[in-house]
Amino acid sequence: MNPRDWFLVGVRMLGVWSVFLGIPDVVTFVDTQLKFFTPTRTNPASYLMHSGMYLIVGFYFISGAPLIANIAYPRKSQDDEGRRKDNDDRQ
Repeated sequence: MNPRDWFLVGVRMLGVWSVFLGIPDVVTFVDTQLKFFTPTRTNPASYLMHSGMYLIVGFYFISGAPLIANIAYPRKSQDDEGRRKDNDDRQ
């Protein structure tokens, strides 16, 4: 595997980890809505906001890993390589 492939694996693993971090906040929000407990200081909507952000980022990293990898490891097109060869011949 080349470095770009390893980068893809890492981004997707980070996405899975982010989704797992969001799950407990979803459970806590559901618990507060079902009146299993009432938080004294924290607004229940903050649990939903935190879990939502974790889940959005996580699913984006899982599904959008190739887009992120293209930014970190841009693929060289044949046209770019052709220009480089022509420029190298001129020098």
